[in-house]
Amino acid sequence: MTGTPDRQNLRLQAALDEAGWGPEQFIHHVNTRRPEDPIHAKTGYKWLKGATPGAVSAAQALATLTARLGRALSLADLGWDPDSRSQHTAGPLDSPYDCRRAADLLLAAQGAPMHRRRTFLLLGGAAVTAPALELLLDREVAYGGPRNGGPLSEGVLQQIEGSLHDIRALDDAQGSEHALTWTDGMWRSTAEMITTTRGAAPLRARLHTTFISLCEQYGWMLFDSDRHEAAQRVYQTGLSLAREAEPGPGTADATANLLASMAYQCSHLGQHHEASTLISVAGSHQRLSPGVVAVLAQRHIVIAGRCNDPDGVRRARATAYEYLDRRTTDDPWWTRWISPEAVDSATGRAWLALKNPVRARDHLAGRLDVADEKYPRDRLIAALDLIDIQQLEGDVSTALTTGESVLATAKNVSSPRLHRRLSNIATTLSRKHPSLATTTFAQRTAVVLV
Repeated sequence: MTGTPDRQNLRLQAALDEAGWGPEQFIHHVNTRRPEDPIHAKTGYKWLKGATPGAVSAAQALATLTARLGRALSLADLGWDPDSRSQHTAGPLDSPYDCRRAADLLLAAQGAPMHRRRTFLLLGGAAVTAPALELLLDREVAYGGPRNGGPLSEGVLQQIEGSLHDIRALDDAQGSEHALTWTDGMWRSTAEMITTTRGAAPLRARLHTTFISLCEQYGWMLFDSDRHEAAQRVYQTGLSLAREAEPGPGTADATANLLASMAYQCSHLGQHHEASTLISVAGSHQRLSPGVVAVLAQRHIVIAGRCNDPDGVRRARATAYEYLDRRTTDDPWWTRWISPEAVDSATGRAWLALKNPVRARDHLAGRLDVADEKYPRDRLIAALDLIDIQQLEGDVSTALTTGESVLATAKNVSSPRLHRRLSNIATTLSRKHPSLATTTFAQRTAVVLV
């Protein structure tokens, strides 16, 4: 949080007056969009005195007041001037929807490392959903970027595909931070391959599909690292190519998976309308592999929970199990993570968002009963959800026990998003239930997450 203290934010005050909310009521409603990571109740007073929220909190505040007032708001409408948050020359990646050609974004992607750029603004509304909706239109033009380099070979393409496989495996096992630099280099060099190499249509189709999958993977890693603005640009770059890609057998699957990850990020940011639109577009693709449909349904479960749609949770869960049973060996290799346990974890998270801790506990218990060393991050998420349930029920002792049990996993999973959440849990327990045990847990958590 940045800003000059005691500089009264009159625009935010006016918006709150129109909404009929005081600062604490406002934060309460913002927190309904982020039950797993609530903002402190007094934060609204700091914002009114001139402090500027981070990108995620700002997006959720905008979404909350937009829903309350029935009209769209901007950062400037709340006194959070976007010009003060972005002091760089605008380029294609600043407003990716304004780029009408994939080549523009692919060339821009070859610049500075994405994971080191901190000056982007968070996208919302049509800037997120319109490019996805264009996928539903008839394809008018194939990718027409410059190809002035050497030929695209089978050997090089296999190396790119193999590296993507290795990056995903490393991210699954150890979290996002370890491979960000490697993945960024892969992402930029593959974009350059698309814009400079020549090759037969089948090879170009594989290269395009691999880049779309790489955008999903890199975007997910940036999201997991709390670099939400950069993640959005990476996702949008993949989406721009998906509109123009050479048609291939895996293009629809890769595009649907990219849209599902975009939707999941939007729901995390409190952009529920955008999330619902994106997951709907993802499911509209014809002839998706069963494993991909199961992945989309798993994402849809969480989105429905955060959208306060219990019937949607039930339908998405049923779809996930139906398509888990239909999987074949021809499904994309990157769908192997989807399992009954992953569906249980998502269902528990959804019921937690719906403030139904009893149902949430039943599903999370099923996930945590399986000792899964392949996907420790997913297991850590389920454990943090369980701690939230235990806190809701006032069972501080059990929450501490669960918290202690996840510290070792948290240390070995490099996920800033989850580390921040665990740190907030420890701080909240210590503040709300001051005792030697909660203080010790907070101190141990701080040491582990250094």
